[in-house]
Amino acid sequence: MHLSKVARSVVTDLSALLLTVGLSIFATLHSHIPAALSFAQLVAIELLILAWPVAYFTRSKSSAKVHHDQKSAAYMETTVFAVLAAALSYGNYLLFYSRHSIDPAYMDHANPLHLQATTVALTTIALCGLINTLFVSLEAKKHAFRKASLDTELMKRLAVSGVILLSLIYLPLSHTLLNTKSLGFSDWLAILFCALVYAAFRLLQRHTAKHSRHAVIKLHQEVHSHSK
Repeated sequence: MHLSKVARSVVTDLSALLLTVGLSIFATLHSHIPAALSFAQLVAIELLILAWPVAYFTRSKSSAKVHHDQKSAAYMETTVFAVLAAALSYGNYLLFYSRHSIDPAYMDHANPLHLQATTVALTTIALCGLINTLFVSLEAKKHAFRKASLDTELMKRLAVSGVILLSLIYLPLSHTLLNTKSLGFSDWLAILFCALVYAAFRLLQRHTAKHSRHAVIKLHQEVHSHSK
């Protein structure tokens, strides 16, 4: 299995979820702020939304050989973007209360506003996970977002995950089973802003990695020419 695709996607998303849970536990113990995500919501994010597109990478026939420096870069990438996704998700959760001028301390778990806040957190981290999957798939492509670079099958899977996410937000059955709540226009503005921030950092990382790779190739070429 190709480490840089399956493992990085899964580990980054799981790490982001665990970090969000950790932030929630700390805030609950320190300030009595209710959890940003329930266990059922965590399972829904990982299995219903993120697992479907990530599973596509299992069809990849890429080599399993990964150099040590590539592994180190992958671990660093996983850590940075897991922290970023968790920070954006939990920050958006707290921002929801701030936008409504509510003190989240001692908020009732059954309060519709709390359910809406958790849905904001769920949607934010789910979108970050889908963006992460997209950028992992583009890592070997020379140009991002060109038609030739985008895999049709993966894009279909991402679209299906998007539909599932919308179902979790707006279907009454999901409201009952997962304690989600329909989102308003201002909620989507905040979520999309966080998603754009995450995507911008992924683009920056891709740009930096691309130039670093070119620099290494150029150095190897110069060393080889001098050795002759």
